[in-house]
Amino acid sequence: MGNSDFRSGFPLTDRIAEKLRNDIIKGTIPAGTKLTVASVSNEFDVSGSPVREAFRMLASDGLLISDAYKGNTVAQVDTQFVKSIYDTVNALEIPLAIDAMKKISAEDLAKLRSVNERMKNTDDYEEFVSLNQVFHSIINDLSDNEIAKRIMNTYNPMIHCIRSTIQAFPDDRNSDVVREHDLIINALEEKNEADLRLILREHSIASREYAMKYFGKSRDAISE
Repeated sequence: MGNSDFRSGFPLTDRIAEKLRNDIIKGTIPAGTKLTVASVSNEFDVSGSPVREAFRMLASDGLLISDAYKGNTVAQVDTQFVKSIYDTVNALEIPLAIDAMKKISAEDLAKLRSVNERMKNTDDYEEFVSLNQVFHSIINDLSDNEIAKRIMNTYNPMIHCIRSTIQAFPDDRNSDVVREHDLIINALEEKNEADLRLILREHSIASREYAMKYFGKSRDAISE
């Protein structure tokens, strides 16, 4: 697993959970692996308390299977898992965006355009993935639906890790993402709910299908 930079932020529990989450999704820690509080505490040189809490977080994510007798086992992360995560997040994006549309300002629209322009011009895949998360967070944060936002905050780290795992392939859809973002911005600016629903649905489905297509291949490449 390694602990090269897990202390770079706080709280400690979140950093441990993030490192384990990334390793599980990327396949560095394979499905079926038994994780113990003692081994992970020793690996990261921390006490057992933050590790136990990190395990609870990962179990809530569906990445760990916890059993009172068998302990904690890494779950299977495959294309069906990816589909389930995307479907959950995508189901919330439309109502959050429609809610945000009601009060989006010129300043907010300018921020979205700036982020999308940076996405258009970067050649760094990791930066592109991070900016994509920023783009959607700007929209989601404008919503007053706190329950939906809490759910999104739970699943967004996994979406981010899945996207980071997928390396740029010859038919990568970065240019399509930027174009679709432009359409989302236009619909928000014009307060056109019908167009916003349509483009967000198309955007979400395309992102999900791309992730499902290349997730397995990317994990195989990482493990080689």
